[in-house]
Amino acid sequence: MGENTDFMTQARSLNHSLYSFGDSFVDPGNNNYISTTAKANFPPYGRDFVNKKSTGRFCNGRQVPDFIDQGARRIAFSGLPPLGCLPISITLYSNNTRNVFGSRNCVEYLNTVARDFNLMLQNELRIIQNSLNGSKIAYIDFYGPVNDTIYNPQRYGE
Repeated sequence: MGENTDFMTQARSLNHSLYSFGDSFVDPGNNNYISTTAKANFPPYGRDFVNKKSTGRFCNGRQVPDFIDQGARRIAFSGLPPLGCLPISITLYSNNTRNVFGSRNCVEYLNTVARDFNLMLQNELRIIQNSLNGSKIAYIDFYGPVNDTIYNPQRYGE
């Protein structure tokens, strides 16, 4: 837990805001009612809402085309999580056909697909980064932390 806390302290000192576009893994919902350090209930979040107040949503009220029109200079892309560890993947593609409620292991070939995609995405982002002067394109690794949480839950508390 201490190592994760140090990381979050460093991350807070480096970043003033975070904008995330994606599917349900980075949904513009909020974390106001769960115990987490990942919250967005403070400025600059919400600055473009009518009342100028943050709601806890991970956005400032604008949509993706608005940011592109303004010429974003710093963009982050998130990789895929271990797709084979999603409950739906385990249910649909598990080799354990005798007892669906028995052993519920991750589906490794789907995880391989996610890892391969993430490597290809990182390579493409490097190419794009080299072609855009003055911009910073970052890759956010979802796979590693989620995979570590699944296979080493004791590191993150009970």
